[in-house]
Amino acid sequence: TQSLAMTGGQRHRIDINVGANSYQIVTQAGGPVTHPATNATAPIALSAGAAISATTNPRIIFDGQGRPYSDPVTLLTADAVITLAGVAETRAVRVSPNTGRVTVQ
Repeated sequence: TQSLAMTGGQRHRIDINVGANSYQIVTQAGGPVTHPATNATAPIALSAGAAISATTNPRIIFDGQGRPYSDPVTLLTADAVITLAGVAETRAVRVSPNTGRVTVQ
């Protein structure tokens, strides 16, 4: 999502839907974006036995410089954390403020 925003020069966001156990990449205005792995614009549903959650805002927006926002006007001030849980393990995906650097723990 960050790469799309930077190469396209427009904001993109990832929307996490905990209830549907899915996520979707969209433009800032909410228009669907073709997912590079599936070549489709539909939300990506996680496999059975997997779960997604967000301890912060379930939406992360990236501007054309790659900076992450928690809403259209507020830059992230702390890590945004997306948790992916499977049958055998759980991983935390952290997006750092200012740079948008992503780490997986």
